[in-house]
Amino acid sequence: MRAAEIELLLPEVLRRTVVAGSPMAALVGVMEAMQAPAEAAVRDFPAVLDPLTTPDRFVDMLATWVDLARLGETSAGRIDSARMRLLVSLAADLAHWQGTPGGLLWLLGLATGVTGLRLEDAGAFRVRIVVPAASAAQADLVRAIAAQEKPAHLVVDVAVEGATS
Repeated sequence: MRAAEIELLLPEVLRRTVVAGSPMAALVGVMEAMQAPAEAAVRDFPAVLDPLTTPDRFVDMLATWVDLARLGETSAGRIDSARMRLLVSLAADLAHWQGTPGGLLWLLGLATGVTGLRLEDAGAFRVRIVVPAASAAQADLVRAIAAQEKPAHLVVDVAVEGATS
């Protein structure tokens, strides 16, 4: 709030005393300065809630709000901040496809950065996720995330393309 706006809130008798160099003008200046941090926080609030623009320290909080924090830290490693931002921004779409084969592959691709993942039917209530050989280093992360995100009734095996099981 600017000093001129604060002045308008004062009773007329005090407003007349706000002249340059007066104690009342200094007080109004202090009031303006005290409002600045709160106004900046309110002004920047939408950017804090946007997962693509929020400061790094808020990404995990936003992930918690949309139930994706469990992906942030797995037994096979941590998903980097840029990938977590993307997951949070797509949380509604991911939730829509949760529990489907396509949804699982999409989530795994976004979370790990691995392209070319394949899902193969391996029998009743069993599927195999095939990781391209070029992304073999990410197989453990794919395995950890798949174990968390698969439907409860499904057994998921993860194999690297070309590797013998």
